[in-house]
Amino acid sequence: MTCNQWIRRALCAAVVATMLPGAALGQSREGSGATSGASESEGGGGGLGDLFLEDGRSILHGYSVIGGVFTESGQTEFSGWKHDHPLTPVGMGFRYYERNGFVSGTIAAIAISMAGSAAASGPKRVETWESGGYRYTRKTYYSPAERQAMLAATSAAASGVFGAKHQSFDLQVYSRYLGGNAEGYKVNMLFGVPFADGQGMFDFGFGWGNIKSATGESGQYLITKYTYAGMPFRLNYTFGPVVAYAHWDWNWIGHMDGTEYNKKENLGGTTGATSKTPGNTTEIFTSGFPWRFGAQTSLLGRIYLEAAALTPSLTSGKFGYNLSAGARF
Repeated sequence: MTCNQWIRRALCAAVVATMLPGAALGQSREGSGATSGASESEGGGGGLGDLFLEDGRSILHGYSVIGGVFTESGQTEFSGWKHDHPLTPVGMGFRYYERNGFVSGTIAAIAISMAGSAAASGPKRVETWESGGYRYTRKTYYSPAERQAMLAATSAAASGVFGAKHQSFDLQVYSRYLGGNAEGYKVNMLFGVPFADGQGMFDFGFGWGNIKSATGESGQYLITKYTYAGMPFRLNYTFGPVVAYAHWDWNWIGHMDGTEYNKKENLGGTTGATSKTPGNTTEIFTSGFPWRFGAQTSLLGRIYLEAAALTPSLTSGKFGYNLSAGARF
């Protein structure tokens, strides 16, 4: 058995073994009502579930930094799903996930500051006209008071987004060193709005990424190139010690069907005087609007586990999976 298969099976076993008992323990605590509350206040503890599995609201609202590994396979967003290619790339790599931290706010604040400063120092109005065979351009700049007001508004906006309470940052780095056949990265910056008295959270933000894969089997080869730039949306809801979520990436590149994206090329063939031999290598520039339906939990407050079912498009009928595990601080 290869290292790749060992890692995927170990992650799968850990996630399933932890989440199923966790959901049951969480439902048991919620359903016990006043009796449970009385026993907790008298005994000073919340039972086995509280000891091993952290409450989902703590995962959703508490500050945490997670570093670990992940594996992803099946008909994912960077596979040849649009062309029904039989080969499926395997992505493995490292993950940095931060909840209620500062990375997303810092990046957004820097971007706002740079954009505001550029606008304040740029021209307020540009006029162009022609006269006597010559072309003239006149630029009108902001007054010192106007620039000061613009910079003050920029500073207020940057400070607000930097200090946003419910923000998260998710970075996945795909690497072939762990046994997969994909390389690249994917980033999502999210800002959340709680609802249902804090039991749920709606996240939205901005994301980008680039993933390449090269898969070979039985003399056939698949090369995929995936580009992501758009807005992620995530709906989170807690069930005891589990945070369930539905995540959609609105990938703006997916609207570019008329360009090089989503095209398919056959490489490696030969062309003779009267015949043409098809190549054994398929190169696909792929894109989509991927969905992810998953669950997160924390074991002993330090071990983070997540499992998700993936589909590159809700109407595609194609599915994959993503498993991740890491240390939580």
